Amino acid sequence: MADLPGSDLAQHPFLGSYGISHPLSVQCRGLRNSLSSRGKPALHGQHPTLYPAFRQEYRRAPDSHGILASFFPILPSLPWLLFTCNRETSLPGEKIMTPGKNITRRPYHYGLVFLILLLFVAPVSILVLQSIQSIPPFPRLLPQTPNLSQWTSVISTPLLGSALLLSAGYSLVVVLLSLAITYSVARYLAWSNPPWRPFWEALLMAPAILPVLTTALGLHLFLTVFRWTDSFISVVMALTFYSYPYMLRALIAGFEILGPQTWLCAKNLGASSWIVFWRVELPRMMIPAVSGGSVVFLASFSDFFIVFLFGGGTIRSFTGILVPALGSSNHAWSSTLTLIFLLIPLMLFGILEGLFLLWTRKKGMTN
Repeated sequence: MADLPGSDLAQHPFLGSYGISHPLSVQCRGLRNSLSSRGKPALHGQHPTLYPAFRQEYRRAPDSHGILASFFPILPSLPWLLFTCNRETSLPGEKIMTPGKNITRRPYHYGLVFLILLLFVAPVSILVLQSIQSIPPFPRLLPQTPNLSQWTSVISTPLLGSALLLSAGYSLVVVLLSLAITYSVARYLAWSNPPWRPFWEALLMAPAILPVLTTALGLHLFLTVFRWTDSFISVVMALTFYSYPYMLRALIAGFEILGPQTWLCAKNLGASSWIVFWRVELPRMMIPAVSGGSVVFLASFSDFFIVFLFGGGTIRSFTGILVPALGSSNHAWSSTLTLIFLLIPLMLFGILEGLFLLWTRKKGMTN
């Protein structure tokens, strides 16, 4: 691989006039040296500037060390690349014409999407590698003999299955209770516009804004008077109290978009209140309800403190097994549990999306 001359870098569409002076050109040569031969240093110098964990003698370093040394200085250059692509002299990209606005897709938009995907995919990839075997020492990236013993042990453990089903069960109950409690309240706040509306909204959103510890102990003492603690009911009531603001905020936004004019139009056409609710209002409020329910489910399913405090250790939860496993030395076991913890909400959202599409097609709202 030949050197990249400065003139070529100057004409590069993304590097522009900064290509000659920017250290990226030096890193390209360093990467070239690491890929071409084993005897050359990874960068121009025997001791490249790296983090302390990677400071070594690079005169006789293997190829993978050179690749690592070349990519570490590139990371601080990513903001510079985004700034360069956002200049007026950047590539025009493709344009999308909308009724009121012209949206231009610049190249840095794709870079941002790639970085977001990388931030999500990289940790999940490490968890997958650790679940099949512990991460091998550098420079080996993949395990030598991967095995699925941790996955088989998780599947064959009945305690994990029951805890997972119970966690999903009380999370779904919390979603339904939050929807039933907040639906009429959100409708009233959005359509009636009562006096002091910001005050009432702030008061209703207080459980999600205030620290949990400030009200959890008082709520626990209140439930102790009625002897409801250490039970499934107390866990559901406590989780509903701390999760309903997310559903309320989503429903208020949905009712504000819908507006009371649609309801009045259906009533003027002769429809009853039940028909207006079932055929007009509810289908258009399904998207806000699903959005708020997703957040409520995640908040309830991933909660550890509330379930442990109000359940008293008698209510099995998946987080009650996951949190102690994260502090153990068995990284394969904790990585497997974390992946299962990630897959359950994704599977639930996929099922809800499929059911919602079938329901809207049955109602004739989509093709």
